[in-house]
Amino acid sequence: MRHPDDFPARRSFSSGRAVAIPVEQNRNSSLLWLILATVATLLLMAVPFASVVTFPIRMFVTFIHEGGHALAALLSGFYVIRMTIHWDGSGLTLTSGQNVFVASAGYLGTMLFGVFLLHQAQRRGRTSLLLVGSGILVLLLTILFVNGQASWLMVLPLALAATLLLGACG
Repeated sequence: MRHPDDFPARRSFSSGRAVAIPVEQNRNSSLLWLILATVATLLLMAVPFASVVTFPIRMFVTFIHEGGHALAALLSGFYVIRMTIHWDGSGLTLTSGQNVFVASAGYLGTMLFGVFLLHQAQRRGRTSLLLVGSGILVLLLTILFVNGQASWLMVLPLALAATLLLGACG
């Protein structure tokens, strides 16, 4: 017999009453989306010029990666000299000091931010807020740490992608 907590209450948009959805169904749906995203990623790797489509995503991930280094440096008592993002998707964060925490924070920060986005995106009505919040994060990183015209130009594709996504969600 299943416990009532196995069926989280969700509000139906049409009737306004609570509807119980089994937890297993949520897990299967999440697993299906994960598999579809993996297949789409593998297909995009094989398609010529697909990098044009994935460019804003690659730049966003680089911003989050370099932002992880910057945040770890600040938490470690160092200061950020500059953050540079290149057109090929690479980046560099120059800090006043270095330790293991700062060095590993790029990958860890990207992973934790991705987990946060996936967790929050499962809640209805939060996708627009997550997109706007992510855009504000990139803008803040740019204003605070990015030096050089080429790095500033990286914000333009991200702003365009965010605008298109917000238009599609709204």
